[in-house]
Amino acid sequence: MKTFMRKMVVMMILMVCCCLPMQAGASDGQIGYTAVEQEMLGYIVQQEAGGYSLEHKQVIAQVVVNRVRSDQFPDTITGVLTQKNQFSSLSNWYSKKNKPDTDTLQAVENVLSGSCQDITMGATFFYAPQWAGRSAASWFENSLDYLFTLDGHRFFKAG
Repeated sequence: MKTFMRKMVVMMILMVCCCLPMQAGASDGQIGYTAVEQEMLGYIVQQEAGGYSLEHKQVIAQVVVNRVRSDQFPDTITGVLTQKNQFSSLSNWYSKKNKPDTDTLQAVENVLSGSCQDITMGATFFYAPQWAGRSAASWFENSLDYLFTLDGHRFFKAG
């Protein structure tokens, strides 16, 4: 019985640690997030920008943070990443495929800690024309305000 209770206590501690925000959000401009959300974001960034520079990976992560801060999207990383018809690359997190490399993990940490400059101009959307279908590309180009292009990704925000 004591062994069972110890295991239960350890499980409860692990659950609490995984669910508590790692960053305060309101006073310092940073968003709250959990260890699980940080991991999820790493998998997204790796899939979307794995072969690109640290800066490019930070821009992709910052788009997610911009969405969390926006009233137009859910207010958590999990909510943003699991929103319907968004971030299909989340399947990599579920399957643990395409594991984030060191640069990707650093990029995510830099963005979540606020230790890098936000150069996104408020972008909340991006896509890679080389991978997008005609109707998806048309939606981005005709429904949103274009901001900039970085290494083949085009970045936008709602008008």
